[in-house]
Amino acid sequence: MTDIKPDRTISNVPDGMQPVVLARLVENRLKGNADQPVAAVFVARDGRRMQRMSEILEQLMPGHPVLQLPAWDCLPYDRVSPNGVTIAARMTTLSAIASGAVKGAIVLTTVNALVQKLPPLDVVRGMSFSAAAGQVVDSDKLIAWASGNGYLRVPTVREQGEYAVRGGLVDLYPAGQEAPLRFDFFGRQLESIRTFDADTQRTTGNLKRMALAPMSEVLLTEDGIRRFRQRYTATFGGNTVDDPLYAAVSAGQRYPGVEHWLAFFYERLDHLTAYTDEAPFVFDEQAKEAYADRQTQITDYYEARE
Repeated sequence: MTDIKPDRTISNVPDGMQPVVLARLVENRLKGNADQPVAAVFVARDGRRMQRMSEILEQLMPGHPVLQLPAWDCLPYDRVSPNGVTIAARMTTLSAIASGAVKGAIVLTTVNALVQKLPPLDVVRGMSFSAAAGQVVDSDKLIAWASGNGYLRVPTVREQGEYAVRGGLVDLYPAGQEAPLRFDFFGRQLESIRTFDADTQRTTGNLKRMALAPMSEVLLTEDGIRRFRQRYTATFGGNTVDDPLYAAVSAGQRYPGVEHWLAFFYERLDHLTAYTDEAPFVFDEQAKEAYADRQTQITDYYEARE
């Protein structure tokens, strides 16, 4: 946030009129370039304000892409992972921007989310998996993709972030989707993609194609695991015999709270500005106060962990 300098300040905007001002800004920007992936970014002081802004914008600009990038719902330096729904929303937004799947989108985020760095843009661009009915698709590649991108293998798919394999059928509940998908393979051909009800397991519809977003910001590739091992031992020493986190990651398995070690898996981390290019950032009132509170909280938890 300290890297983003204010260009102008609009004061005395009545409460509730911020979405109208933001919508007008977006409309004016799109007149000059309708093909830009992101038209503007709104930084709310908290998650409740972000959600309220989303609801109003959807009424003001029906059909216009409005994406949310929420903050992790856990404490800094925590030992538990963020909620799967939160990660799904984050990765759906990042994947949509990185792949160019949206045009003129409004990205809504929060102060807490803005101060947190993200997986590299080029890595997220390659994280997605797309397939179409009738194509030659190796089911093993889909299974490997799901396992490596944070999906949990279960006997029966019920919630987002789960997948199941039964012969030539692969059930998967994608990040950010309202219904799970059933991929029906015959040999190496993907015969159909069907939606189904998670409770009854009955088919509810058919899709011609689907683009899938990851369920984790940590990509457990060979390079990522090797980089983690090197940085972990360089930081904490080589005595890792009884370290469950080190053992799990070394085996390519996810461990609770592994997302907090994000910087150990990549050569670099990116700021949200790397994804949004030259899109303007619009800050909520009291954003500076929220930023100061977050910085204090991060410092306190760092000192406690140290």
